Parts: sequence; structure tokens; C-alpha cells
Amino acid sequence: MRCVGNWRQSPDVEVFATPGNPGIASLGPAAYPKPPRSSKSPNASAPTFTVVGPETPLVNGVVDEFRAKGRLIVGPDRNAARLEGSKVFAKRFFAQSGIPTAGFATAENETEARAAIDRFGFPIVLKADGLAAGKGVVIAQDRAEAEAALGQLKGRLVIEEFLRGEEVSFIALCDGRDVIALAPTRDHKAAFDGDQGPNTGGMGAYCDSAILTEAETQQILRTIITPRWTRPTSPDSSTPAS
Repeated sequence: MRCVGNWRQSPDVEVFATPGNPGIASLGPAAYPKPPRSSKSPNASAPTFTVVGPETPLVNGVVDEFRAKGRLIVGPDRNAARLEGSKVFAKRFFAQSGIPTAGFATAENETEARAAIDRFGFPIVLKADGLAAGKGVVIAQDRAEAEAALGQLKGRLVIEEFLRGEEVSFIALCDGRDVIALAPTRDHKAAFDGDQGPNTGGMGAYCDSAILTEAETQQILRTIITPRWTRPTSPDSSTPAS
């Protein structure tokens, strides 16, 4: 990672990253995996403002804990993070709320999963319910690959129809009332060139406003982001797959 320009715009601000990596450490003396003891900050171990990136601490409720202590933090609380932490919860939320999503079924065991696979043609998508560092998804091209995936993906699953098209990640900041859309991004998941091979945790990503047209951006905002959705009655409430 190469630092371009002035990444710290104020000499009065120190930036710390945890757990950090060699790229962030190369950006300057204030970018450490842990706040150093020699820091000039009077309370380096308790930053005044925190931005959370990884999913796991969000799902575990780090935002709730920080807010309870009166500390400023950016990220969804534990309840909202269930949309990331459970694919079953997310798909049922989409179906209940009328958010466009691929047809799906949920399965608690291999017997239910095999029955669900028969409902969709190939290729078919199999997803582990919980967090899997980007590696809990298998796109099976035929029955043999689907059977192999069932041996790999344990526990509750989402069985989903395969949708062809280009991937886009649409990220927005929301305070519960107002929404600010960021530039769209795209992640390369397949291990090999030409979108071939198994899914990985990510083979690189880029951000470019040209990924979406203005009309596509407005459609996403109108149909997914800005409506006032009703929360599901229960994270495990049943929703028909269609």
C-alpha cells in the first residue's frame, strides 16, 4: 500500500488500526496494530472516534458496547448487523420487506438441502448461514458439485437460484433517517481468470462511479435503501421461497 497525498489532514489527530497489517503500518508512525505506549495521546487506548470495518466485531455487538460507554463509533448495532451475520435472516428479511432478491429456500440439514436443490436448476448457489470470511458460498454447476458442497458447508444453509450478471457492492451511510450513498465497488471473488474457480475471500476490489449508471443508482436507492422497512417479527420467522 502506497500513501498518496496527506492522509492525516490534522497534526492533532492520531490514527490507530487494529489488528492492522503491513500496508497500514507503512502509512505513518501513528498507524499501529495497537496504540504505542509512547503515543502523545493522553488516552490512546480509548480513541474518541472509531470506524469499524470487519463484520465479526459488528455481529458481536461492538457498536452497542461503545455506545453504552458514550464513545463515538460508526457501524450498525448488533440487531442491524444480523443482515450480515445470518444469510437466512437476511433473505427472510428481503422476502418479508419486498426487497428484490433471488429465489431461495433454507435448509436445516442435508435432507432439506437436497430437497431444496431439486427446486432449482443448475448452476445453483449454496450459502452457509453465518460469517465465513467470504468463503461460505459455493456455485455448483451440477449435481456432483452440489453434493460435494453439502459435505463442505455444514449447518443451516441458504439454497439460492443463480443470477447471471455483473457484481456490484452498493454501500451507503445511514443514521436511521438520512442516507449518503458512496461510490459503488466491485469485488473479484473467483480464484481464477474469467470468473472461474471457487469463491475466495476476495481477489481484489476496485471503486469506480462508472460501475453503475445514474438510473441504476437511483433504482437501488428507491427500491432497496430508502423505503421504511418493517423489521421481521422474528429472526427465524418462516418466509415462503419464491
